[in-house]
Amino acid sequence: MKKLLLAASLGAALLTSFNASASSDVTLKVAGSIIPGACVPTLPNGGVVDYGTIRNVAIDPTGTTNKLVQLGQKTITLTVNCDTEIAVALTSTDNRSDSRVPLSSTSYIESANSNGENLTLSPNAFGLGKAPDGTTNIGDYAVAFDIGSVTADGDVVDVITTADITASTVTWVATTRAAFCALNNSCSTDKPALSVAETGTVVPKAFKVLTAPLLVTTAVQDNTVLGTEDTITLDGNATISLVYL
Repeated sequence: MKKLLLAASLGAALLTSFNASASSDVTLKVAGSIIPGACVPTLPNGGVVDYGTIRNVAIDPTGTTNKLVQLGQKTITLTVNCDTEIAVALTSTDNRSDSRVPLSSTSYIESANSNGENLTLSPNAFGLGKAPDGTTNIGDYAVAFDIGSVTADGDVVDVITTADITASTVTWVATTRAAFCALNNSCSTDKPALSVAETGTVVPKAFKVLTAPLLVTTAVQDNTVLGTEDTITLDGNATISLVYL
């Protein structure tokens, strides 16, 4: 009996010693990527698309099926400079996502897509901030490539898109709409991205300089919603990011 008790006690001691040893280990991992070069995106005028001063009377109710008042379209050119030829994709994040106005067949941004189609899909809309009351959403804007004017190293290129840039196998298709869809605007289940390819192909093209005019098209709620007494300040803010391919 004493021998059995001793054996049991020794077994418990060994088990305690083993568990203490196992729990005192930690694993260090080293991760990262080495890429052949780097790219820098830039926008002129600090990235500001300025609609200037608009009189309140200009946002009277439209009297049409479309409830949003159109402020028009402006162009700003995105330039991506790389220190060697690199293929990249572009994604976007809406930093005013909580201020979007839902889009529909009766509230939309006119001629906002690259092909001139109206934008009726909320995920492609970016918020313009809040009215002075802090709760009313001002409106939306869209950002799309000016297809036909995008060049890579001086050559005109096609714009292509993928529904999920994080997929193990990324599938690219040609697009004529080419509107950005912010990753945090109901695009989070998929990770859409845009890139460029040689004309007639859907393979992302490596380049040193990408010149991409962007179409920024804006629409706001009318003054029966926004009011007529306060100054309404447009406050759209988005981040465009590069993904190395």
